[in-house]
Amino acid sequence: MRPDLFIFNLVSGSDNTSKIDKIKEMGIPVVAEPNFLESTPLGRAEWIKYDSLFVNAEKTANQKYDEIAEKYHATAKRTAKVKTRPTVLHGSQYKGVWYIKPNENYAIQFLRDAGGEYVFKDLHGVASRKLDTEAVIKQAHDADFWIDGPEKSSIPQILKADPRLKSLKALDNGNMWDATPRADPKHGNDYWQTGVVRPDLVLADLTAILHPELDRDHQFHFYRKATAK
Repeated sequence: MRPDLFIFNLVSGSDNTSKIDKIKEMGIPVVAEPNFLESTPLGRAEWIKYDSLFVNAEKTANQKYDEIAEKYHATAKRTAKVKTRPTVLHGSQYKGVWYIKPNENYAIQFLRDAGGEYVFKDLHGVASRKLDTEAVIKQAHDADFWIDGPEKSSIPQILKADPRLKSLKALDNGNMWDATPRADPKHGNDYWQTGVVRPDLVLADLTAILHPELDRDHQFHFYRKATAK
């Protein structure tokens, strides 16, 4: 297969210069798509307009984006009226290190628009901050929910890996959720594919998690609750 164009999705902190150079050596044009720089979910989704320019589908892309944005704003408008905002821990540890996202990150904007309050809202900047488990527990021990925790893990598995996490109220109450229902080894995780261009579906999931009273019959697209066994 020889594509007419290679759209390269940049990832913060990665260096794929050698890979890009090899593609260029094959005579294939390369363009970058740095959507990770966007601070809002809709900002990331709007890059479909950029992609559409290469296939002469601007009209379709604009229409689709407008539909997505309308649904997103409709959900955010509903959560803006909630009387209580549950506190949320976001993320998980990797080899003993937690990479905590700053308050300006698009993932944290999801939480705010879903009617939640981020426990690390005082953490500002662009890049994720490295924290140890003790620091995370100190700040998030009383959080109501834990979102995007260890993938495809049960609560006993999480506690076996790190018994200290027992002090997290969200885990003790069974309120840990991950985005893995649409993931498989062959095709990756659809959360990072469809979820990027359909933030309205992601927001609907998060809203149903934090405020189930707003949609008792919600069918989850991207999130699952950690099993108790």
